[in-house]
Amino acid sequence: DEDDEDDEDDEDDEDDEDEEEGTFGSDEFEIAKDRRITLDLQNADVINVLRLISEVAGINIIASEAVKGRVSLRLRNVPWNDALKVVLRVKGLGAVRDEIDEDTATTGTAPTDREALLKEQARAKRTVNIIRIDTLENLQKEAKAKVELKKTLDEGVPTKVEMFPVNYGDADKLAKHLTKLVGERGRVEVNERTNFIIVEAVPQDLVQVRAVIKQLDRTTDLVAIETRIVEATNSFVRSLGIQWGGQMSLAPASGNATGLPFPNSIVASGSEPIGQSPTLVGTEQPLFAVNLPATGANGSLGLQLGSAGSAVQVNLRLSAGETSGTAKIISSPKITTLNNQEARIFDGTQLNVATTTAQGTQITTVSAGLELVVKPQVNANDMVTMDVNITKDEPDFSKAVNGVPSVLKKETNTTVMVPNAETVVLGGIFRRRIQTGLTEVPGLSKVPIIGYLFRRTDRTDDRAETLIFITPRLLRRDPRVAEAK
Repeated sequence: DEDDEDDEDDEDDEDDEDEEEGTFGSDEFEIAKDRRITLDLQNADVINVLRLISEVAGINIIASEAVKGRVSLRLRNVPWNDALKVVLRVKGLGAVRDEIDEDTATTGTAPTDREALLKEQARAKRTVNIIRIDTLENLQKEAKAKVELKKTLDEGVPTKVEMFPVNYGDADKLAKHLTKLVGERGRVEVNERTNFIIVEAVPQDLVQVRAVIKQLDRTTDLVAIETRIVEATNSFVRSLGIQWGGQMSLAPASGNATGLPFPNSIVASGSEPIGQSPTLVGTEQPLFAVNLPATGANGSLGLQLGSAGSAVQVNLRLSAGETSGTAKIISSPKITTLNNQEARIFDGTQLNVATTTAQGTQITTVSAGLELVVKPQVNANDMVTMDVNITKDEPDFSKAVNGVPSVLKKETNTTVMVPNAETVVLGGIFRRRIQTGLTEVPGLSKVPIIGYLFRRTDRTDDRAETLIFITPRLLRRDPRVAEAK
């Protein structure tokens, strides 16, 4: 039962297992590959099944006497070649395609002379494709016999020597592929100075060598990789602090009843914060006993709370600061490399780290900077597949140990496919760091209500996001220039 619809056959490709068993390769399936078949057979003769497949597919099938047995199967709307493969696997059979020249086909013994055989093959004008079915053992013996026949014929043909220039590739790598084509009598050598390949082989093998060199020795596309690394930061800092103090004088003028020469004053003072204003009214320099100003304060308020009998003076200053800001750091490394070749670019510094061991002090070098490693591969339709590794290391001197800073590391490793000259975003790395600090006077800061007058609070909120943009651009050579050269 044949399905008349011409559905697209997605089962074109033949796996390695089929090829090893001697069944079809991809070329055999090009014959009427879009025809489908439905089979529901119980204990049917395998010869009749092959005849049925032959009728549906419109192909010629010849089965040897060794093909026999029965088979049961149920298939619905499958390509005919898949149905044939199922039958071959079940019965342990194989298939090869033979070509017969209709105009010159004769009966008798095939010519054993190589030159006569080549001439006969050259006279072929039109061939008929025939699929021949046999046991795997017989097909393997036949293939081995063909190899022996070719070896025997090659022994009677003189070898020739040709030199091939390698213009774009590596001659050593290309020579490894050619060694498999020249047989036992052939040889392949490389002249490193001129980048030439010297091949000695029979004429038929030289034809294959020329074809392989023509296909492999081609210009390689250049790929320019442009990367933009954008790091956006948003910081917020808030600080609130207090300073207070005073001055007390003990002298006859301020009520010292004894009249003894006691020191004129007892002062509890603190340092003057730089850049803070206003100063206290009536004082040239604040005398703070509690000196906890806001860090980086942008404003402050000073008060003189009062005096008692002109002997005691109390001063107070409140300071507060709040800062916020955004920043963008853009790194734009660019690099150009050959298709399917890894490229690396590094921009940074080398840190020398001293380590002490039993043998003494040794200097170790640590890299810190921006590194881009990329390996592009140009596919069909100008699609570019890239293996990308981006590493950004920064020294953090705020967390240094024995003078050696720690290293802040950011790394992205991925594989992406991008159309030519288009941009892909690999993804963002978001980081948020919140810090809260408290500075206080021991004991007094724990007193309820008034404890706030003996402490300072700081709060920092840092946010950062890193985005990576990558744009590949193909730099192709004009084929007319290459052809002219």
